Amino acid sequence: MDQPEAQAEIFTVIGRMYRRLGIYDKAQHLLERALTSGRAAFGPEHASVAQTLNDLGALAAEKGDYKTAAASLESALSIRRRIYGPEHTTVADTLAELGRIYQDQGLNERAEPLHREALAIRRKALGDDAGETAVSLSDLASVLRLNGDLEGAEALSSAIARGESQDSRRGSRDDRDDAARCRADHGSQGRPGVCRIAVSQGHGHASEGVGRKPPARGRDAQ
Repeated sequence: MDQPEAQAEIFTVIGRMYRRLGIYDKAQHLLERALTSGRAAFGPEHASVAQTLNDLGALAAEKGDYKTAAASLESALSIRRRIYGPEHTTVADTLAELGRIYQDQGLNERAEPLHREALAIRRKALGDDAGETAVSLSDLASVLRLNGDLEGAEALSSAIARGESQDSRRGSRDDRDDAARCRADHGSQGRPGVCRIAVSQGHGHASEGVGRKPPARGRDAQ
């Protein structure tokens, strides 16, 4: 196959699959091939190249190779800042992952500003109720606790608890509304069993939650 764009996409998809399965050597080989193909197809300053670098950094961290992980993530972060600007959610994703890398190494003072920046971006771009924002709150609370700022950590933990309580109440109301819409859609007899399944699986409501999974290696939330 002599099509770098297609190669980059295929290698990335399969590499991520192997990473999820914990087959790290195959995942790394495929993601490295995706990086080579992506650079050949798009050049070194492209969103897909940054994503592959981010994937390679996360993979290296899972293998315990923190030096390689940090280098890959720093490269991804630089590209994403140049492409998207300083306040894009993908920038926050890489900041959060990089913060965890430093935290894993006990470099909590380096991790803290990264988690703060990720949290600020997510709050501005996604709002306080977003799942990613809750992850960043948890990440920052964890590093503050390790840095000895127990008061700051407790304040963030309280904010997380308040958000979870609000989500629970909102979810109950939304489930009732979803069930009513579902019954209306299925006629006057309601088909309650169908509607219960649809609501429980998140199919009855317009919003299906956060589009992206939280980073796989969060401290307190994952």
